[in-house]
Amino acid sequence: DAAAGGELLRTLAAFLDAGCDVPAAARRLVVHPNTLRYRLGRVRERYGIDLADPDTRLLVALAARLTAPPPV
Repeated sequence: DAAAGGELLRTLAAFLDAGCDVPAAARRLVVHPNTLRYRLGRVRERYGIDLADPDTRLLVALAARLTAPPPV
């Protein structure tokens, strides 16, 4: 559903913004690190994104920045 997809995309963005540091991203989202890991697993399953691959992480980060709304 759309709500779950939005949550997963926010999780992915926080993870990438935190330099792929799970504890730091979890703190940003105010969730337990295991919750963040679970959500990243869902990202992998749902979107087929392999976050272990540096090239994939770069492409996903660029796509997220290019499609993000401009800052206000």
